[in-house]
Amino acid sequence: MDVRGLGHVTHKRADLLRGVEPDGCFFIQNVEAIVGASDLDLTLLPPADLVIEVDISSPSVAKVPIYAAIGAPEIWHFENDDVRFLRLCEDQYISITESVCLPRVLAQDVTRLIGDSRTMKRPEWLRKLREWIRSVD
Repeated sequence: MDVRGLGHVTHKRADLLRGVEPDGCFFIQNVEAIVGASDLDLTLLPPADLVIEVDISSPSVAKVPIYAAIGAPEIWHFENDDVRFLRLCEDQYISITESVCLPRVLAQDVTRLIGDSRTMKRPEWLRKLREWIRSVD
């Protein structure tokens, strides 16, 4: 699977006078659309297929309407040791249990894996992660 992560690159649309910077973002279904692009101009290119938001010190609730306005299809939101998947439907996000961008990936599995990463030694956790990836592949 060809996936391109752009980290926390700013997503902005001048026509909306809005922008937002995710904690992470990935192009999955639309990876071909950004090949060779030097700027993420959302008036010409699609938004990232998957946006990651992690709330540790500051909440990202205010960003959600901006993501909806720019058309980001899916958000993974991590807060209080829990991962929620949100999918854009019309102009609002709804909670989903399974990722649309990465079929067979469940929010509960991602939450569990993040929790495991805090208690397991890194090599052991990476083995567990690889096993899990093979199980959903």
